[in-house]
Amino acid sequence: MLRATLISHSDSYYSTRRLLEAGTRLGYVMARVDPVRVVLHVTGVGAEHPPRPAILEDGVEHAVPDVVIPRIGSTLETWSLALLESWLVRGARSAVSPLAIAHASDKVLTSLRLVAAGLPIVPTLAVREPFHVDAALDGLPADAYVMKSRTGTGGLGVALAHGRTSARSVLGALTARRETVLLQPFVKTDPTRDLRVLIAGLEPLATYWRVAHDDEFRANMHRGGSARAATPETLPAGALELALAAARATSLPFCGVDLIETRDGLAVLEVNASPGFQGAEEATGRDLATPFVQRWMAWPAPPLEVR
Repeated sequence: MLRATLISHSDSYYSTRRLLEAGTRLGYVMARVDPVRVVLHVTGVGAEHPPRPAILEDGVEHAVPDVVIPRIGSTLETWSLALLESWLVRGARSAVSPLAIAHASDKVLTSLRLVAAGLPIVPTLAVREPFHVDAALDGLPADAYVMKSRTGTGGLGVALAHGRTSARSVLGALTARRETVLLQPFVKTDPTRDLRVLIAGLEPLATYWRVAHDDEFRANMHRGGSARAATPETLPAGALELALAAARATSLPFCGVDLIETRDGLAVLEVNASPGFQGAEEATGRDLATPFVQRWMAWPAPPLEVR
């Protein structure tokens, strides 16, 4: 009987709870490790005693699972990826590599991978130094700008500025702290929405619109957005193909791809390595956790690449 362990901070999270329930119903032995509660112990000196990383909680070692399902947020990312790697070198497998997760959490690296694959993205400038602010705004004229931190999920670290003066002020303040900021023209849609494609095993599992709440410019569920099923009539042509291409470009066979409608056609907004299930299941009325776990458990492990 296969044993699967989720790396997740809490089993009260909707997606974590649903994955644990689904795996148990499927007959797997399911467990969870909280990255906040454990220490990583690496032992061994010399060829006779090879390194043996172990994850310990209250002095007791967690059993090495057959399969790891990482649910990694930006706050605990570096530490959680170290835990994931420690189990992979012990023989566990994960459908997604730590390197792919790390790259996906970096919006600059994600944009570079998408562009290298020839995929459309919203025009983006990455700015780090204050003396580049004016040149950045000159190179990307717009009526309104979206500014994003290099990392972050759920709409955190994203600001909207109307007009050059406001954008210059916000961008200047952020770069003064030597933070890398992504600058994009604000893409206005009516209603304010984007399209999430949930991908499992390089196949679309669900598609739904994320619609922003009232005057909010972010459609993320964490920012009060609502989920609505994408019907064949409302699904833009080429959306599924573009989402799958984005998943392949970022080496994420399991992910959530966010697309937005622009005047020039669909563009990729973001690729999420740990997509949530609540909005998807509410919008579609379907159990998505079960097929997600089934495909994850059967998916071959990619080569281990240490970050």
